[in-house]
Amino acid sequence: MDDLDNSTIYIVDDDDAVRESLQALLEAEGFNAREFESGRAFLEAAAGATGGCLILDLRMPEMDGFQVLEEMRARGMRIPTIVLTGHGDASVEERVLQAGARRMLHKPIQEEELFKAVRAALAA
Repeated sequence: MDDLDNSTIYIVDDDDAVRESLQALLEAEGFNAREFESGRAFLEAAAGATGGCLILDLRMPEMDGFQVLEEMRARGMRIPTIVLTGHGDASVEERVLQAGARRMLHKPIQEEELFKAVRAALAA
């Protein structure tokens, strides 16, 4: 895909409403955002991506967030990742960070917390 670049925010979530609202929110803040309905769709589209930032849902059918992180690592993809979850505690957060994510945020997301995390990921 020709519009994927080092400033693209990739949004991977199986919930249409979450994806669309995150994309609208990020674009209103001036970010270039692309949404994907599954981990597999993201991995296929962003195979050659070397930068940007990934916002990744943890619980998804077919391929969950941990599996996406594992596949990214196997492919050598080093895109800074922020994991979103509505079902996480300290042990889940520890697993997420050990799997390679930079940050875990809880749903519902606070806008400023999201923007701060995205800016930090893009600066990394």
